[in-house]
Amino acid sequence: MMDDVVAHPAGRQLWGGNNGCLFKMVPIGTVIDTLVAGIEKRARFIVCPKAHTLVAKAPGLFRPIFDRAFGGPNVVRAIELAAPAGWSNQLALDRHAPTGPVNRPQAGNCTL
Repeated sequence: MMDDVVAHPAGRQLWGGNNGCLFKMVPIGTVIDTLVAGIEKRARFIVCPKAHTLVAKAPGLFRPIFDRAFGGPNVVRAIELAAPAGWSNQLALDRHAPTGPVNRPQAGNCTL
């Protein structure tokens, strides 16, 4: 599932090579086995890997950690890297700009 993320420069910018602890990638076979087992047991909550259950059940407590790991200039740079592929979102750029709105010239609107 992460192949497309790490295949594109924008995805690599956001992912940043996080490989350990909460950000460790889990093989798709493990995810499927966990889902099947959870469905068979009629589990109300399925988490893979199980060690992440606390994080999954209490996202509000861990949100600042995720925001710090994936926020700030990483988001702006990822948006810039995605622009050549046809994705550009001024609202997203403005939301993640450190000092307010980011004014980016649009194609054909550049003045010298």
